[in-house]
Amino acid sequence: MNTRNIGLPSDKDLRASADALRRAALQARELARQTGTGIAVDQHGRVVVMSPAELDQRDASDAASTAK
Repeated sequence: MNTRNIGLPSDKDLRASADALRRAALQARELARQTGTGIAVDQHGRVVVMSPAELDQRDASDAASTAK
């Protein structure tokens, strides 16, 4: 039986891609806040455009729920 973790690709670039995507998402959200434009996000399987205020509210509620 193969016990290798399939969540850890052997290619170093592929392993780093998840972190790169997270950084890109954070940069996109920050740019949306700075410019006052909406950003498209996945919400329950649907793509919706959220304003910077909605993003801030969503971030605050996510932080509160993970702090519990």
